[in-house]
Amino acid sequence: RLMNGTTGGEIEVIAGDNASDRIGDKVVALTNGNFAVGSYQDDVSALTDAGSLRLYNGTTGVEIGPGFVGDDANDWIGSRIVALTNGNLMAGSSSDDVGAGPLVNGGSAWLIDGSTGLQIGATIEGDATGDQIGLWRCPTAMR
Repeated sequence: RLMNGTTGGEIEVIAGDNASDRIGDKVVALTNGNFAVGSYQDDVSALTDAGSLRLYNGTTGVEIGPGFVGDDANDWIGSRIVALTNGNLMAGSSSDDVGAGPLVNGGSAWLIDGSTGLQIGATIEGDATGDQIGLWRCPTAMR
């Protein structure tokens, strides 16, 4: 639920379509007032735990941009999100299967514009099975 910080009134309810989606498992506030919601167990179409990452307007609750979703089961998109001081965010998934193989757990990471929800630059992907790009340690408050 997105709540108004002044009045305490409800602005928007963000919910999954399956009980185990864990929508909002990761919520990261950005310096521009928007927020990112990572739901690494979100079932996308018929893909179990493909995961999703979505950006929302912090005032209206309206989704911004196209969002990011896994394209294979167990990709766990939305499992890692870090807010940057410039209002953008870095996101990654070490379980993302990437490439033509695909490379199992090659991993991926993206830089995302915190105002538009669009990706900045190219996706960083592992180039070997098990590279787990997108696996990083960060302070508990940022996980």
